[in-house]
Amino acid sequence: MTTRQATRFPRTSTIDAVARGVDEYRARHGIDVNGPVSLGPLDAYLLHLVQEFTPRPFSIIDQAAWTTEGASAAVSLANGSAARIIIPSQPTTRGTSRETMIEDLVTFAADWGTGLHTPKTRLEGSEARWPEVLESVPTRESALLVMSSCDEMDALVAALEAHPRHAAVVLNLGRFGACRSLRDLLIGCREGGRCRPRLFRELAPGLQSSGVALIAAGDHAFAPLIVERIGHLFNTNHDFLSLVRDASLYHVERGTVVLAHREVSELEAKNQDMKNWIAELEKHQKGLNRRIEELMEESARARSDRHAAEAALHHECTRGLGRTLVLQTGRRLASFGRRNRVWLAPPGGLRDRLAKALMRRQRALRGKSGPSPLAA
Repeated sequence: MTTRQATRFPRTSTIDAVARGVDEYRARHGIDVNGPVSLGPLDAYLLHLVQEFTPRPFSIIDQAAWTTEGASAAVSLANGSAARIIIPSQPTTRGTSRETMIEDLVTFAADWGTGLHTPKTRLEGSEARWPEVLESVPTRESALLVMSSCDEMDALVAALEAHPRHAAVVLNLGRFGACRSLRDLLIGCREGGRCRPRLFRELAPGLQSSGVALIAAGDHAFAPLIVERIGHLFNTNHDFLSLVRDASLYHVERGTVVLAHREVSELEAKNQDMKNWIAELEKHQKGLNRRIEELMEESARARSDRHAAEAALHHECTRGLGRTLVLQTGRRLASFGRRNRVWLAPPGGLRDRLAKALMRRQRALRGKSGPSPLAA
């Protein structure tokens, strides 16, 4: 294991970027922000910085994943510095199963774009308790335990004294006198003991609301350097104002996202109304098209009738005057004969035969039959 610290800048150097990943993980899996151990933006950022400044290679044993419902593991996956992230067995049988938590974290890492995309980072589950997992870490690697204040502080101190090359990050520590876990931790790290707690809220005014502590042996190879480096980040007015600015921008950005989602929902509703209106217009257009086709057919029939009437009128207008007088006279005689046929032309009589001869003559003049026998 090398004790050389990383000299590059953190890949996620702002508090809002780290907190955004935690919020994304919580929102996606429906995790309550005010859960048993809430991982706030500042504490999540400190956990990220500790991992970023820890020399490689190292493994993370995340016991706090059970109390933070995977939020601490999400920070580690988004950071991507560890060689592997191990979630030990659950201390109780209540809550989410390890398989479900690991599946949620894998999905988050794949969508977030970091973490598991790095070949050196693996997410594992173990059936063993965290002390057994700590003992199984290879000697060439160091381990970073991530614990919550409700976990066993006495066992943590004993494990770190037995394995001084490892370190631990404890989350959600309260104020002295009001937090039993902090009291147990300080008693375990009694004077003359090998372990030493380093509370980040003692480093700078900007970290007063932090509940994170780094626990390691007093002569640890890199823990004092990590604490000093993080203290320098927050120990000047410039860095403190930058922290306030980043936190403010984070909340403004969240408000902007909520407003944007609301506007998108309104636009989608308007778009749906527009689609319904267009569908109604298309329906009316189909009805109008059918009516237009019917009117066009009626217009075609009317034009045909008009052409026939015009042709008949033209035929009557161009007919000769003599022929017209003969035809009119014949028509009138025929009409009179039909009305008075019984007494004018009894069937078989001379007048009946004469009337039939006149009708044949009239038909011949109109061109509807051959020449009449009378003409012959």
